[in-house]
Amino acid sequence: MMTWYWLGRPEQGEKFAQMYRRELEKDYKDCGDLGISMEEMLTGPTTKSKQVLYHLFCWAYYTGKYDQARRYGEMMESRDMCWWCDEPGCTEAWEIRAYLALLDGKQEEALEAFKQADRFCWLGGGKGDRMMMRRIEKEIKRA
Repeated sequence: MMTWYWLGRPEQGEKFAQMYRRELEKDYKDCGDLGISMEEMLTGPTTKSKQVLYHLFCWAYYTGKYDQARRYGEMMESRDMCWWCDEPGCTEAWEIRAYLALLDGKQEEALEAFKQADRFCWLGGGKGDRMMMRRIEKEIKRA
């Protein structure tokens, strides 16, 4: 899904996007008798809701559903840290800020957000964040 997005052919990643979404929904498939929608179950507050919202953001962003991606990002801002995380900040929240800044054409803001994401990432940094920083720095120099 992500690969096809960056290659400029997101429609070819649609089957992978569907698989990604089904994977997110699988933990809730037996909860239909609760009387709430799958979307409500996925986006409701839980001990891991930041992580779930991040994955929903990725699904929406890489399939071109940018308004929905923004909504997931906004929801994530108000959620508590995941129960297992002891980092002083949320890598995924910073990545969302960065990708939304890119979407809005704010490269400098995106670069700073990716730097923050890399700072808080488990195991000493995120390869994807560093890749995006290099890409943005090259684009800024070309401009």
